[in-house]
Amino acid sequence: MRNKPDEFYEEQDVQDTKPNKGKKFGVGMLILGIVGAILFIAGIALFVIAGTGSMAGPLVGMLLFGVGAVLMGIGFSPLVTKVGAKINKGTMEYASEDLKNMSKTAINLNKDIQEENKDSLSQMASTMAEINQTAVTTTARAVKKGLKDTKFCKECGAQIDADSKFCNNCGTKQ
Repeated sequence: MRNKPDEFYEEQDVQDTKPNKGKKFGVGMLILGIVGAILFIAGIALFVIAGTGSMAGPLVGMLLFGVGAVLMGIGFSPLVTKVGAKINKGTMEYASEDLKNMSKTAINLNKDIQEENKDSLSQMASTMAEINQTAVTTTARAVKKGLKDTKFCKECGAQIDADSKFCNNCGTKQ
């Protein structure tokens, strides 16, 4: 039974290929992310609230906003990466199963079409073989004829072999 795409991040484990392979999302990283979120929110609040007063309030708010954003990025990046990798792997497995089913369906349809049209396809193949045989024969004759040295009769202008002493058409000596 197939899983729904939104179930993959909960049910499946993904091996990380980064150097910290096997390490879990640590408490220190969690604290760093939470502190970053608090500073981020405080920076926004300070920027909005102190915006009407002096310039120091908004500048400090922007500084807290920036530092908070960086700390959140560092603190929550392993969690975001892990969840994203699980979702991506799940989506690929889900799509892979669909592609397999579509391939099987296409192959079966192709077989059915071939079976239903077996006589017509056989007749078409025979016709193509006859056409190809005629084309090959004509080409071979043309090549053979083109390889001979020829000349034209002095009397009637017919094309004759270069080594002919008499014209095949009018009989004149060459």
